Amino acid sequence: MKTNGFKYLVAAIIPIATLASPVYAQQNADTTRALNTKALPTEGDNEQSKPNAYQLFGYGDPKLDSLNRQIIHYSNVIYHYDHNHAYEILNANAKGFSKPTPAFYNNDTLRRLMGRLDKISEYFKTHLSRDLNLKRDSLGRLIGDYFKTEKFAAVNAKLQIQYHIDPAKKYTDADAGYRQYREELFRKMPAEVKKDIRELKELSAEVRNQLQSPQNIAYLKQIPILIDSMKSYYKQPHAEQYTYASYEATMDVPIEQRHKAQDELQAHFKNPDFRHASELLNTYGQQMRDYYKRTPAVKEREEAWKNQLRTILADDYDSIVHPGHYLSY
Repeated sequence: MKTNGFKYLVAAIIPIATLASPVYAQQNADTTRALNTKALPTEGDNEQSKPNAYQLFGYGDPKLDSLNRQIIHYSNVIYHYDHNHAYEILNANAKGFSKPTPAFYNNDTLRRLMGRLDKISEYFKTHLSRDLNLKRDSLGRLIGDYFKTEKFAAVNAKLQIQYHIDPAKKYTDADAGYRQYREELFRKMPAEVKKDIRELKELSAEVRNQLQSPQNIAYLKQIPILIDSMKSYYKQPHAEQYTYASYEATMDVPIEQRHKAQDELQAHFKNPDFRHASELLNTYGQQMRDYYKRTPAVKEREEAWKNQLRTILADDYDSIVHPGHYLSY
């Protein structure tokens, strides 16, 4: 049986790509970019960026905000449906293994490379917290909702006139009028919003500390090197002779149990709730893409919203929305 062994390599690497990048529930992991990048994709505020920074506070567009909330909700439904221990064991059994992360191929070269990748994957699971990023997202949306209220807009507009602040321009705290504007604007915010902003800054600093730790940077440098080594291994003439046979030799689940797990896995994905969530996720995603294409004014609203956020948050803007700013490896 001749099988393209590289597909097993890709299947093994995808979890690393997902864990290595910042988690935003509304975005699908771009595996290829995550594996081949030489710098963390944190700069830029357009909708193609990952992460899409201004989305931390919402889009600033009521229609997009509504669609995005639906996408986030159903993304989380799907994520929790196939990211639990019971599913991982069932999925492993269906493939012939008793553990979620089996040894790759039964030869020293690939076993050594996969062992190093497994170690990196475990580090990311432990040190790059998905819960931390989701907490940032939730706080950001709460604060963004407040920034969009008529009450805040009225206070902000009045202070901008009073201190001669142009929301389309960038200022620094070296400007006395701008500094006074910011201080008074913050004083007039509700105590709960002030608390949320302070917590968001602390969470963002925590994310940055995780991203810029020496060990994280070292592992990010290792991933493309290890993958290139595995690709090079497959180009050797002898590799295809035993690739699938070696992979099959590591299977420790009997064929009958494997077939049973495969049937259960099919039933797992035929669950009405899962199928309904998948359909709605696709529907809302398509609606968002269509809205971008058919509503030219949405770009203008995005830019206005980002300028407003930069003015309100000032020097805190990058540290909050781009916790990995200028971080490269």
